[in-house]
Amino acid sequence: MNPFLNEVKDAKREKLKASVALMGASGAGKTLTGLIIAKGMIKAKYPELDDKSPEFWSKIGIVDVEHKRSLLYANTVRADEYIGEFKHIDFTAPFSTERYRFAVEAMKSSGVEVVIIDSISHAWESDGGILEVQQKLGGRYQDWRTVNPLIKDFYRTLTEMDIHILSTIRTKQEYATEMSETGKMKVTKLGVKPVQKDDIEYEMQVSFMLDMNHVATAVKDNSGLFDSVPQVLTTEAGELLYKWLEEGADLTAEREKERQGYLEKLDKIVALDNPILNDFLDRLIKGANQKFGYGMDITKFPAPMVRTILDSMIKKANDSNVEVEI
Repeated sequence: MNPFLNEVKDAKREKLKASVALMGASGAGKTLTGLIIAKGMIKAKYPELDDKSPEFWSKIGIVDVEHKRSLLYANTVRADEYIGEFKHIDFTAPFSTERYRFAVEAMKSSGVEVVIIDSISHAWESDGGILEVQQKLGGRYQDWRTVNPLIKDFYRTLTEMDIHILSTIRTKQEYATEMSETGKMKVTKLGVKPVQKDDIEYEMQVSFMLDMNHVATAVKDNSGLFDSVPQVLTTEAGELLYKWLEEGADLTAEREKERQGYLEKLDKIVALDNPILNDFLDRLIKGANQKFGYGMDITKFPAPMVRTILDSMIKKANDSNVEVEI
């Protein structure tokens, strides 16, 4: 008898919990970006809560593997965002996959709804991590058969715990040694690589790579919200993620409609043919291109950047006593 005969059902969108990766070198802003995204998610779910209240921040927690570094952000204003007293676990060695699961379970039991694990690189290469387990077994290729179940359990911790999880991952520069055309050995940069198992980013719904200017690019994006466009992530990114995950909202078309609305308003300003405003717009576009690499065609800019430029143009028009009707 076919075991799937009674399993064929109509597909329905279910609520999901976040499994997001924030990858980057030390100083790229992974921890702060995680806090800002988490803040946006809680704002979306609890719009009635004061985002400076203890109740609001009790729903965000950090499993801190970085020597309590995240505590530097508590009760501060960073990137124009207030960061309150979030829940905190000082996570020390051994960094076994089991202890990571225990930490997430403890956060969940305390009422936390968005957990930031900062970072999961230790589960791979530090004391008690996966590589150490494999080495203690003998370091042979066949020893991975014993270690692979640990990796799968760790993936389940990050993706199946019924709680939103934002994981930070360290990156490192990869090099290769190869023979040059002159017969000499040379070292070639291969780019940055996550300090975790090679396929970790593909286990996530959304994976961001952050550069040293805190600009994030989605290298994987099941949501379709970020479209591989470099951007500084704000609380709005967290709000959008929440709506996509828990409300099942299809935001792609809505986002594009919003973007086109901003562009139409900008067109009305450009149509004034005011030299002051036109010059200011050119400088704004050049500045955005220099920082984010968008190019010079503003019609291809993401919605948040188009909105920022529009707001700047309206302010410039008001400061210059230019009447704008949009």
